[in-house]
Amino acid sequence: ISVTDVDGSRVYLPFGRTDWSGTATADAGLYGEYYLLPAGVSSETFPDYDLLSTSHTRVDSQINLPATSGYGFAGFSDLNDRFAIRWTGQIRIDTAGLTTFYLGSDDGSRLYIDDQLVVNNGGLHAFQEAEGTVNLEAGYHDIRVEMFENYGAAGVVLSWDPAGTAVGKQVVPSGVLFLPASQNAKAIS
Repeated sequence: ISVTDVDGSRVYLPFGRTDWSGTATADAGLYGEYYLLPAGVSSETFPDYDLLSTSHTRVDSQINLPATSGYGFAGFSDLNDRFAIRWTGQIRIDTAGLTTFYLGSDDGSRLYIDDQLVVNNGGLHAFQEAEGTVNLEAGYHDIRVEMFENYGAAGVVLSWDPAGTAVGKQVVPSGVLFLPASQNAKAIS
């Protein structure tokens, strides 16, 4: 939201979802930041993402990138080895209760919900999955997924088994993932 006063000054107020009624497709997906790891930065553990320069950014509807080898991970021709990715946004929980998240990756990955570590699948390894269960209230929660790739095959998939459903484990659907507050700034004129 922006507010313009009489002298033309404009102030922007970024916001995230707390309880928006209806549907909103304009802000669907997670904000993906893709990084090439420079010399001197280890590709054997999680980097300090805030110290890296972003190579690519885009909105990803889901985190569903099965393990592959070769050039062009996630559609970027320069992502082969020694890279990292961070996705941020919000996830909508429709029914309060225990939700189990599954995070598969090659190499390391981790999932945070409301800045709390829920799944830690760190280390150098072939594609493997780790899981964590968290009790969530219905509504919107901040989500962050981080992964890094050393050498060889790479992949990352975020799945869940949400509370209150009989569907079972599935890739987290795009309909419950939304951009972070910093990407939701809107101007009113």
